[in-house]
Amino acid sequence: EETFKLGFLLLFLVLLSWGLHGLMYAIVLAQTGVMLAYMPRTLSAYREFSRAPAAGKYHFWRILREHRSWSVGASYVGTLAQNARLWVVKFMLGTEAVGLFSFAMGMFSHVTSLLPLSTVLAPIVPRYVEKREQLARILRASVKFQFVLSLLSLAVALILVEPFVSILFPKYLAAVPLIRIILLAIVSNSIVTLFNPVFAAFKEQRSLLFSNVFKGFLTLVLLPPAILLFGVPGIGVEVALMTLGNGIERYLRLRRLLPEFSLEDVSRFFPEFP
Repeated sequence: EETFKLGFLLLFLVLLSWGLHGLMYAIVLAQTGVMLAYMPRTLSAYREFSRAPAAGKYHFWRILREHRSWSVGASYVGTLAQNARLWVVKFMLGTEAVGLFSFAMGMFSHVTSLLPLSTVLAPIVPRYVEKREQLARILRASVKFQFVLSLLSLAVALILVEPFVSILFPKYLAAVPLIRIILLAIVSNSIVTLFNPVFAAFKEQRSLLFSNVFKGFLTLVLLPPAILLFGVPGIGVEVALMTLGNGIERYLRLRRLLPEFSLEDVSRFFPEFP
């Protein structure tokens, strides 16, 4: 979706100069493009699985009742935390800072969309829930690959962000320092996204709710002093520290859920790189 969105943004804002109308068209057409791209494969998979015999009876509403409270709660808490950050930024720095931050997070989202390993891992993990050693091995290899790829993406993004923004979005050139600080969260964020499919496979929706509560707590604790100390760049400092803190919390909780998985010895981290 982010790739489609970037393409349509370049088309409507840069080539056609449609302004706000072009932005709205880009958002709508990006989602439509993703839907059309996935539709053939989705229909093919549905035809394949619809012919498979059912192993037992599954009551949809019972499953929904068992998991909806945690899933809905996690969604609400996550949205509340994001909105709280915007309100704090608006209260302390003004509306212009909110615009710079929103643009910076948009750039961050585009870069992280180029690290899609978690979407590849998501359908694989449930197959290995009962094969914990193999799951831990797959997860370790994924983390190693994602770590190296995220470092390369970070280096390239830090170099190219200023010329990219100055050419395509010159009005947001003031956001470049903020973008560079937020980009520091790429490594921890990309690794944390690999943990989420494991929690989902083990039906740990409650853990996701706790994670969002913890992230909201870190935001409210870190954001005001960061803004007071650094101004607008302090927003990026908070995002980077919050993402790192969330990554540590996710790793520790994952260790309790899957003791076979560990990143204990950094010296053994790279020699085993497949």
